[in-house]
Amino acid sequence: MPCQTFHHLGSLPTELRWTIWEYALPFRVAEYDPPYGFVDGRDGRLFCDPRKTTAENTKFPVIATVCRESRFVAMKQRVWLRGQVPPSLKWSWVQPRRDTLHLNFSPQSFHDVSEYPSPTSAGMVVSFFHIANRVKVPTSINAEMIYPFRLNPPNESTEWYDVLFDDDFINDKVHKWTKEIIELTRCIQLFDNNNEAKIIDVVMAVVPLHGDKEAARRSGLFGVLGDVPIQIVALNDITRLSNFKVFFQKYIMVDKKKVQTLFQLLKGPQFQHNVNEWRAKAEWMILAHI
Repeated sequence: MPCQTFHHLGSLPTELRWTIWEYALPFRVAEYDPPYGFVDGRDGRLFCDPRKTTAENTKFPVIATVCRESRFVAMKQRVWLRGQVPPSLKWSWVQPRRDTLHLNFSPQSFHDVSEYPSPTSAGMVVSFFHIANRVKVPTSINAEMIYPFRLNPPNESTEWYDVLFDDDFINDKVHKWTKEIIELTRCIQLFDNNNEAKIIDVVMAVVPLHGDKEAARRSGLFGVLGDVPIQIVALNDITRLSNFKVFFQKYIMVDKKKVQTLFQLLKGPQFQHNVNEWRAKAEWMILAHI
């Protein structure tokens, strides 16, 4: 078995050692608030409890536990963010130069969380973008922050799903969400200090994978040391999406049929059609409130 100890690390120049430690730091999707239980924007379909993943994702990177020097390098990269509006996380470890700050909030899910008052809804959007602008970290939001997104093809929708996407239902919901859309567009303009097009990643769907930690680390899909449990994959990155599907087929045993269906939807032509349809409506929503 090959030796996995690098005996000469201590004799390297300090700058080179720091570069090695920095290489092992994760590129994370840092959650500003906990997930509300969705796969494609509909409550109750996540079929898992995401709170454990959220908690893991806010911890120190694994490399920070190796020695004093590695911790020093990790601490240089991070800021601690304190949530300002419930139900945002109280504290989150964020690396502005490496991470993406993600807002799980969507008006539909938020209004269904009865313990939080509805006036806080728009405040979540303002708080999120204010903090992201202050620490200069890239951002991402859910598609349903702007407009409801249909993942299922119409001919595969269930009765309850068709009701949720009925035109009258959507128009009523969008009307109620107007203040969130206004705050979103206002924040984008207010915090765009460079007069350049502000890029915000939009998450169209979520695929939960329940697998062994060691298998996840060996796969290389979840960071160098397997401490990046949340990943954002570009719609056109078919290779990376296929790699996650291979990992799922090899190691995942829980909810296999449901996850298999999700992968089939994501790689099918109907998904891209639905995305293009959503994009046209989302652009109209934003432009209408600028």
